[in-house]
Amino acid sequence: MASGVFTSFLGLSLALTALIWTVAFAWMGTGCVLNALRCASLHCFISGPVLWLGAIAAALAGIGVLSGRNALSYVINITAGLAVLSFPSEWIWRLYRASSRARW
Repeated sequence: MASGVFTSFLGLSLALTALIWTVAFAWMGTGCVLNALRCASLHCFISGPVLWLGAIAAALAGIGVLSGRNALSYVINITAGLAVLSFPSEWIWRLYRASSRARW
């Protein structure tokens, strides 16, 4: 995530910025999905797929499929916002999904 934030200060091209965000979101999404499979953390079940969708959307913005002046900014902000909103799910329900808790 930090590498993505630094892209705004470097003045990189849209395609390179989108590539960096695509890799960052895919990396974080993979980590969340692996964590969800390992310890069944509820927010990871939500944020993992959200981050993967954000990676796909960032790639689409980078190649011009999602066009518009601020398309990449919208993708980044919406993806990060939805990932952050996955944390209250643990406060409302419970921290772990009891039925799918891994037995490693």
